[in-house]
Amino acid sequence: MRSPGRTASIRATPLRYYILKEAEQKGEGLRLGPVRATIVAEMFVGLVVGDKTSCLSTPTSWTPAPPAKVPGTFTMSDLLRFVGDISPIDGIAGG
Repeated sequence: MRSPGRTASIRATPLRYYILKEAEQKGEGLRLGPVRATIVAEMFVGLVVGDKTSCLSTPTSWTPAPPAKVPGTFTMSDLLRFVGDISPIDGIAGG
């Protein structure tokens, strides 16, 4: 049985501590864990949805035709190749 002090301590743990601990345990401290990754992804979605000039908010006939390794698909790897991403962890250029 848990002591009342331990339960209160768990409930009062700041989200930032949990996120950092999750990254340490699941990503060896180098990668975001699932909770933080979800928060970051939802933040980007919220920014695009909230932008009244974004492609989601304005009617248009434009259809994206991004450069993809496999025609008809567009993956995160394709996006990183397109922007010339360099990994902040190992300094290796993407793609």
